[in-house]
Amino acid sequence: MRIEIKNLSFSYNSSQKVLDDISLNLIEGEFVSILGCNGAGKTTLFKSMLGFLTPQKGTILLDKQPLSSYKPKEIAQKIAYIPQLSYSTFDYTVFNTVLMGTTCQISTLSTPKKREEEAVNSILANLGISHLAHKKINEISGGERQLALIARALAQKAKILILDEITANLDYGNQIKVLSMISKLTEQGYTILFSTHNPEGALIYADRILLLDSGKISFSDTPEKLAATDLLSSLYKTDLYIEKLSIDNKSRYICIPR
Repeated sequence: MRIEIKNLSFSYNSSQKVLDDISLNLIEGEFVSILGCNGAGKTTLFKSMLGFLTPQKGTILLDKQPLSSYKPKEIAQKIAYIPQLSYSTFDYTVFNTVLMGTTCQISTLSTPKKREEEAVNSILANLGISHLAHKKINEISGGERQLALIARALAQKAKILILDEITANLDYGNQIKVLSMISKLTEQGYTILFSTHNPEGALIYADRILLLDSGKISFSDTPEKLAATDLLSSLYKTDLYIEKLSIDNKSRYICIPR
C-alpha cells in the first residue's frame, strides 16, 4: 500500500496557501511523524489525503491510481483516520464501536455477522483491550478510548493509518502506551502517518520525521539527521537541544530546551 503526493497545493481563499507545493511518498511499514506549529497545514493535508478536500493543484496517488478515482467506501478500505478527539453521541460499547469499522468491508444493506464479530475480538486481543469490550466508549479513560479508536481503524482492514494528534490530551503514561502500540503495528505492514506537537514522541518512535512550516515541507529524514540540525529550534522559535542516548544498544533522542 503506497501513497504518493506530487506538488500538492491548497488554499481556503485566494490570499494564502495552506499547503504549498507539497510532495510526499509513504511506503509500507513506515512510521512517519509530522511536526508543525498550529496552522502549519497538517490537518488540511490529512483531509486532502482522505478525499475530504480537493486540492487546487497537484495529485494524490493511492496504489498508483488517482485518489479522485476512488469512491469514499473504497478509500475507507485503504486509509483509516483517527482524530485528536472523538466523543460518541450514543454511548456504544467498545465492542460495537470497533464493530462499526467493519461496515466498509460489507455490502451496503448488510450488517456485521459472526465473521466480523470474531475479527473484532481478535483485534481487541491484539491491542490488549479485550477487557474493555463491554464498557461504554464515553466512560473509559482517554488512553483507552484512543486504543479503541485504533481498534476501529484496524477493523476497516485499512493498511494506512492517519493519526491526527491523538496523544495531545493524554497523560504521559497513556501517550507512551498508545505510541508503543502504534509503533508495533508497522511490524505487521501498517503505514503510519502521525501528527504531534510533542517532538520527543516523534524522535523516539518515528522512522522518518517531516517538518511542516507555513504549508511547506522543510525537512524529511530520520530522527538522527534531524538531531544534527537546528531546524526544530527554528520551527518552534525556541532554543532546543537534541540529546542522543543509547538504551539497550539502540539510539534514542530527546529534546531539551537550552
